Amino acid sequence: MKHNVNRPGGAASGTAALPDWLAVYPGARKSPKGKVSWSFQPTAEFVSGDPIRRVYEYYRSAVRGAGATITSEGLMQSGKPPKDFSAHIKALRGDDGIEIRIGEVIRFSSGLCPKG
Repeated sequence: MKHNVNRPGGAASGTAALPDWLAVYPGARKSPKGKVSWSFQPTAEFVSGDPIRRVYEYYRSAVRGAGATITSEGLMQSGKPPKDFSAHIKALRGDDGIEIRIGEVIRFSSGLCPKG
């Protein structure tokens, strides 16, 4: 209960990676907080070399398989030809809510260099 912001008296978890009922994407590595800049404050960060769509499809299946109901989902594309740019999934299991955001990590460095 102390980690569930949807319950009265609940607070966001500062240490829990994911709820016990949802596994981390296979092969993903935990990213130290602060290594990736976000416009929001994630509870946990993981990185994988897999395509956005593959991670998105995995979590759609995993969330449903864990007995949760997806309340919002989407896969966004950008560019010509269209390329997967980001994805999100919001779900509820009982009164336990989760939000998963999936996106590409782009490394910036000083000077000009090709994207790696």
